[in-house]
Formats: sequence, C-alpha cells, structure tokens
Amino acid sequence: MQILKGEAMKSVTVQQIIKNTHSICFVYYEKALFLDGYYINSNKYTLDQLKEYIQDFINNDIKDIIFDYLILYTDKTEEELADIINWLREEEKIIGVRCIMVTCR
Repeated sequence: MQILKGEAMKSVTVQQIIKNTHSICFVYYEKALFLDGYYINSNKYTLDQLKEYIQDFINNDIKDIIFDYLILYTDKTEEELADIINWLREEEKIIGVRCIMVTCR
C-alpha cells in the first residue's frame, strides 16, 4: 500500500497513474474533481458508507478484473482515514489489484 500525502499536486500524480495504467479511482471529496474515477461526495456519505460502496463495487463490478492500482483520492487526514486504511491493508491480498494508493493531506 502507498500513502500519498500533501497539500498540492496529488491530483496530477494520480491522473498520470490513471492515464498510464489499468487502474480504478474512488474520489471521496467535497466536490467533483477532474479525475477519472467514481465520485463519492464526502459531505453526504460517511467513511463507513464509502467502505461499503468500495466493497460492493469490488464484489459486484470488478470481481474478476486485475487492476494495477486501486486509488482512494481524498482530502482527509491520514488519522481520519485510519479505519479505512487498515481495512484496505487487510483486503489488499483479496482485492484484485497490484497496489492500493490512498491520498490524504
């Protein structure tokens, strides 16, 4: 698992990964961004609901597909994301991806 922290330029890095690899991105943010991915409004949905959404998506939509990256793009702190990061670490071997990346500030 990779954690990408910073106040600026995370989206540029993530967009290049998406553009140049076979990857999937979940954007958990207050507003929709230009990133190619699935947008989940962080003002409407909790982190637990985000986790359920990702789990359902993995189980139903990408079950038999291998991705290079599963990216969770957020504006939350690493501390706020601790539970979902731990869950993703536990699921990393089960989820069909080579690497999980979480962005945070």
